[in-house]
Amino acid sequence: MNLRITLLCGLVAAVLPIAGFAQIEATTAPAPHLLVGLGAIIGSYQLPFGLSTTVVSPVPMVGVQLRPRSALQVSAGYYQEETLHGAVPIDGTNGRPSHQSIIITERRHTIPSLILVRHSLTRHIKRRLQIDLLAGSTILSSTLRKRGTIIDSTQAVVSTYVSTTTTSGIYLALGPSLRYSLNPHLDLTSDWVFNKLLNTKSITPNRLSASILVGIKYRF
Repeated sequence: MNLRITLLCGLVAAVLPIAGFAQIEATTAPAPHLLVGLGAIIGSYQLPFGLSTTVVSPVPMVGVQLRPRSALQVSAGYYQEETLHGAVPIDGTNGRPSHQSIIITERRHTIPSLILVRHSLTRHIKRRLQIDLLAGSTILSSTLRKRGTIIDSTQAVVSTYVSTTTTSGIYLALGPSLRYSLNPHLDLTSDWVFNKLLNTKSITPNRLSASILVGIKYRF
């Protein structure tokens, strides 16, 4: 009987410090922190039908610091480009250039959205320079509005036409990143993201596209 009481007392004495330590660990576990940032992106993306589009845009960013070495971030940009070109069609009756010409205006609106998990590969989280791994998804929405104007030799408008095409691309995103800490709350980042198109509809080879995102990030 005395042996049982002695063993029970010893077990309680051994468990109590572990339980206390676990309780301290639970109460001191870091809570998620909000991240905000601003940067710029430059990159090229292959579209589902085989063409490519370029993006040069400022990029706002929001995120959550989930763990000391891991964070989730979402960012988006907007880019618009316009091109103007003309052509002289061939007259089908005699095979000679027509007296009419066509002026075509193309305007493309592109919105890239990046959803990335950032994980530090550097074990010491207090080092100013950190090497991160980025993984996630890029979603690209691209709208092309084309306007054609046919004019005759006197520059009078014969007819016009307008067409609009919208394309969405979904990409697997992966790449490295460098992050430099200016202070416990402020980081400079340089991200290299390689995008693999998942919903291709073209018979041309599915190439990797890449984008570079540089910015500054504040951790609350």
